[in-house]
Amino acid sequence: DWVTAIATVGTFLVILASAIAALAQLRHMRGSNQIIALTECRETLESDGFRQAQQFVSYELPKRLRDPNEARKIRRFRSSATIRRSPPSPTSSKAWGRS
Repeated sequence: DWVTAIATVGTFLVILASAIAALAQLRHMRGSNQIIALTECRETLESDGFRQAQQFVSYELPKRLRDPNEARKIRRFRSSATIRRSPPSPTSSKAWGRS
């Protein structure tokens, strides 16, 4: 009986140690994933394309918006882009041709 009890406690301790080690690994992996995500964000923010887009929005876009024709084009583009990005959900009545 004692041998079985000691073996059971030993097994429990091994499982407990394995669980603690797994939790430590998960914490380490989560930290590693955060570092990767932050690195990707930094790379995007420092890219030439992002820098050019930022300069366009800061300097060129305000000039273009002063022109009524350009402002109208931008508004029209924004409306059509919004419609294209949000199609009806497959469960909606519009998706099945019902109103």
